[in-house]
Amino acid sequence: MDHKNHRHFIDFLFPLTLFLIFASLAVIIILLATNIYQETNRNSYYNDNARLSLTYVTEKIHQNNSEGCIKILNKDNMNILCISHSMKEDSYNTYIYYKDGYIKELFLKEGVTADFNFGRNIAPVSSFSMEMTEAKILSFFCIDHNGQQYHTVIGLK
Repeated sequence: MDHKNHRHFIDFLFPLTLFLIFASLAVIIILLATNIYQETNRNSYYNDNARLSLTYVTEKIHQNNSEGCIKILNKDNMNILCISHSMKEDSYNTYIYYKDGYIKELFLKEGVTADFNFGRNIAPVSSFSMEMTEAKILSFFCIDHNGQQYHTVIGLK
């Protein structure tokens, strides 16, 4: 009997089983990594929106931080940040507010009646609020869709 040509079935089955186990584990690890990446990406998106929206509002205030140019109005049961500024001979108002799950911005010439349904969406967030103290300090609070709260404080001239 020739032993060189005689192979056992186990000689074929063992490497095949090892390969299938390896391939299965590789697919499982790739699927888990994909889910982790998607969740991290989603969390990063919401966190960045909240932080960037507060940075955007802060920068708008810093650009126009003059005596009497920044105030908080209460219209339609909303707190609205009103930033007044002049360009050439005309005066304009920028309104920043929270409505329908978004921080919104509305830019209008002074004297034009504001309709807050037409503001431009800045960022989707769960909550956005503002308050001004007697010492002319503005506080902004923002909660993203993951429940993470962000806060910034700005001193006015």
